[in-house]
Amino acid sequence: MTSIRFATEPFPVDAIKIDKSFVSQIGENDPKATAVVDAVLQMAKRLNMETIAEGVETSDQARYLRARGCTTAQGYLFSRAVPSSEVGTTISSKGYDEWQLEHTKQTT
Repeated sequence: MTSIRFATEPFPVDAIKIDKSFVSQIGENDPKATAVVDAVLQMAKRLNMETIAEGVETSDQARYLRARGCTTAQGYLFSRAVPSSEVGTTISSKGYDEWQLEHTKQTT
């Protein structure tokens, strides 16, 4: 178990990652997982921290996270892992909207 004391310690913490095990349950009728996601997003916002949602695989998950202020998303919805030499081609060939492109750039 991890303590959330990190949020008030003098460490250079500026982002909180939301594990894919929670993200994958968005829209899957799991109120506890959804409550965790919502709470993390609210806490991060109040602490002026970025949020990174891992494992975003569906448009519904992306919309849910975006609507609640998630600042960064990564996952197969955007792209499978590619070598760094292919990132530019992947981004330009996908036709990302502005939000997707911004988050793709931040997570590659």
